[in-house]
Amino acid sequence: MLQIVFESLAAGRGDAYDQTVSSIVGLENMAIARAISFDLYGANERLANSFLPTKATVASGMLPRWERVFGLNPAPTDTEVDRRNAVATAWARLADDNVYQTIADQVQAAIGPIFVSIVHNPPATALVYWPGGTPNALAPWYSTVLHILVVLTQNVAGYKNADGSPNALFYATAGKIGDIMDKYLPAYVTWDTVLANSGGTLGFKLDDPGNLDNEVFA
Repeated sequence: MLQIVFESLAAGRGDAYDQTVSSIVGLENMAIARAISFDLYGANERLANSFLPTKATVASGMLPRWERVFGLNPAPTDTEVDRRNAVATAWARLADDNVYQTIADQVQAAIGPIFVSIVHNPPATALVYWPGGTPNALAPWYSTVLHILVVLTQNVAGYKNADGSPNALFYATAGKIGDIMDKYLPAYVTWDTVLANSGGTLGFKLDDPGNLDNEVFA
């Protein structure tokens, strides 16, 4: 771009002037060309880059703006690269279907080795109340058919305490699931995270560390 602008300015002055940078007029042309290329074209390019999630910056104000648009709350320890990646992921979700595989892939990518599976409650085993059927005064209309469980494991190096219970890193990593679920699931779908027991399955085991906080009874 700089060379093109310089040659255009030099040609515009005519053959009577030096067309290179070896003269005073040539240096003047180069100075003007630099101002046009870097200050004008460069400013436009930087402005355009601010709209790209992979290039937006905090300094330009566009990265925080995109985070507000998508409802993202970066952690204090997140770098600008982390924050840009989060915005890029939010943009990509606009074209994704909220089907099982999409959500499972997103959760797997976010929390890595502590992810086990996503479990749905089929009508045969779901807890359902409705007037005239199985009434419940406290919850006349209630169903867990549209409730899903994200099954996790803490049996991974670095994600559990000495006694085998989940540590702070486990809970911080599991906390990333909420953003994914809130963005993909309809408002009427609820979800929870549960811990697979020491046998790797769902169900409460009496002697498992952290069982009361994490393992599901049924």
